Amino acid sequence: MAANREEVPMKVEEEWLTTEEAAEYLKISPASLRNMTSNGQVPFYKLARRNRYLKTELKEMLLKEKRGPGALDRLDFYRQRRGL
Repeated sequence: MAANREEVPMKVEEEWLTTEEAAEYLKISPASLRNMTSNGQVPFYKLARRNRYLKTELKEMLLKEKRGPGALDRLDFYRQRRGL
């Protein structure tokens, strides 16, 4: 029986993307992604000499860029779900 046990939320494994995978996810060319990365527009990490991207950070970046009614509501909803 599991009486008196506290439920511990499972940590979701972060999905790391290569430059090509991240560009495909964002629906842009790898060259455009490299330009945006070097201009500081896209969050990235270095592994050896390669760039790596967290899919969750790319998604949050896209949600921040939404324009029009309800833009901030959607971002707040996403952050609450992630516990941010």
